[in-house]
Amino acid sequence: MKVIRMFLITAMVFSNLFTINFLLAAEERLIPPEDFTYFVARDGIKIYYQELKAKGTAKGTVVFLQGINGGGSRTAVNDALAENGFGSVIVHQRGTGYSEGVKGDLESFDIVETDYQELLDLLKKKEPGLPLFILGHSIGGDFCIWIAANRADLAGVILVNPATKFPVTKVPFTIKMKFMFDYFFRPRALTIDVSPPQKISNERDRKEIEATAQDKLSLKKMSVRYAMAAQKLWNESVNNASAANSPVLIIYGGQDDVVDHSETEKVYEVWKHPRKTKIILPDAGHGLHIFDQCTEQIIDWLNKAAAEA
Repeated sequence: MKVIRMFLITAMVFSNLFTINFLLAAEERLIPPEDFTYFVARDGIKIYYQELKAKGTAKGTVVFLQGINGGGSRTAVNDALAENGFGSVIVHQRGTGYSEGVKGDLESFDIVETDYQELLDLLKKKEPGLPLFILGHSIGGDFCIWIAANRADLAGVILVNPATKFPVTKVPFTIKMKFMFDYFFRPRALTIDVSPPQKISNERDRKEIEATAQDKLSLKKMSVRYAMAAQKLWNESVNNASAANSPVLIIYGGQDDVVDHSETEKVYEVWKHPRKTKIILPDAGHGLHIFDQCTEQIIDWLNKAAAEA
C-alpha cells in the first residue's frame, strides 16, 4: 500500500508540474499581429516575418536580420525605404519573437542560417526579377556575411555594427567556474543574460537595453551552448567575408562598446567583391538608434546597387 501511495503522490506531483509548465508556456506564447506572416521550415517550425511593400515601382527588397535578442518590428528606416522604392522583410529568428522554436538554446546556428536561406529562396521565387538585399544588425550581420559567402544571387549586403569581435573584459573567477559547471552539467539551461555584461557608455544604447528588457519579443536568457554557437559564428566572420561575392556596405559606430570593430575592419579588407563601402559614425553606439544617422546613406547606396544589379 505504501508503494502504491508513493506512486500516486509522485504521479500527482508530475501531473501538476506538467500542467503548470503547460500554462506558463501558453502565457508566454505570443500571438502575431495580422501584418505578420510565416513560412514553414523543413522541420515544421514556423518562421514569422513582417513584410512592408515599396510604394510605387519597386526597386528591390531588403531582408532585415536581427541582433541576438531577436524579434523586431517595423521602424522609421523601413518606412523610409518604402518611400524610396524598397520593400522590407523583417525576420524573427527561430526561438525569438513570434517564430516557433526553443528560446535561447541551440547547439549550432547552422539551423538558423538554413532558415534564412529558405526564406530568401521563397522571396526570390515570388519576385524573381527584383533585386534582393540583406541587412544585418549586430549578430544579424554575421548571418549576412555567412549567407553572402554561400549565395551568388544577392544584389548587395549591408552590415550595421556587425558582431565580429567582443571587447576583452576581466571575468571574475566565480563566473568562470559557473560557466564551466553549466558547460559540463547543464549546457541547455538558460543561465546567461543576453544583455551586454560590460559597461555601456553611450546613453542611447543604455536606454535601448532597458527597453529591450521590457520587450516581450526580445530574448532575455540563453544557454551556454547558445552563447558558444554565437561565438563560433562571429569567429568565422573574417574567413566568410573572404568568400563573399556581393557588393557590401559596412556601417559602424565610433561609440560602440558592445563590439570591437578591429575585426570589422578586417572583414572590410578581405571582402571578396570589389564594390565595397565603409562608413564610420563617430557619435553612434551599437543599438538601432544608429539608423537615425545612416538611413539616407543606406538609401543612396541601395539606389546605386539596384541600378547596377
